[in-house]
Amino acid sequence: MLPVSARVNAAVRHLLFNFMKFEIKQILFGVVFLALSCLSITGQEQKPPQEIPTIAYCDLVREPIFYDNKVVRISVNYIAAFEGSIIRDSDCDGKDTWVRFDAKVKDATPRKIWKKFDRLTDTSPEYKNGGVNYPSRLVKVTWIGLFQGVKRAQKIGNLTLPLGYGHMNGFDFQFVVQKVETVSKIASN
Repeated sequence: MLPVSARVNAAVRHLLFNFMKFEIKQILFGVVFLALSCLSITGQEQKPPQEIPTIAYCDLVREPIFYDNKVVRISVNYIAAFEGSIIRDSDCDGKDTWVRFDAKVKDATPRKIWKKFDRLTDTSPEYKNGGVNYPSRLVKVTWIGLFQGVKRAQKIGNLTLPLGYGHMNGFDFQFVVQKVETVSKIASN
């Protein structure tokens, strides 16, 4: 019979070997899951622009479940402000949408259009007469992006609370801009 220390060493080696096999399986499963997730997400983004449907903004917010998590093209009025990034259309029953920009939007947008968009939506503070003004900008845009029409939820104890989007979770919908196709200034009254 082997001495106790040899049996303990063998048992420890056996446990470590099985643990490492288990860990490798978990890591491989995670990598495969992540790769498949990325494929499904990029599959949506990779549609040629001509195949992405153009949807009227009011249709999006009137049928949010139908368009939830779909990539669409929209032409809208966009308000950029100090604590605001909002789609607003008075014909849509006051249903505003929070706007967020995908990390790759600048690369997906033609450089000339991005520069114009950046210039027309610049909300940097303006310092005048010893005070600070935080301007808002209103532009007409055509975007391709992901519409999120179903509120997220957060479970706290036995309660499930709906979370909105944007500033202070104040919006029922969110549009994640993936590409800017057109932008123009709207004349102020």
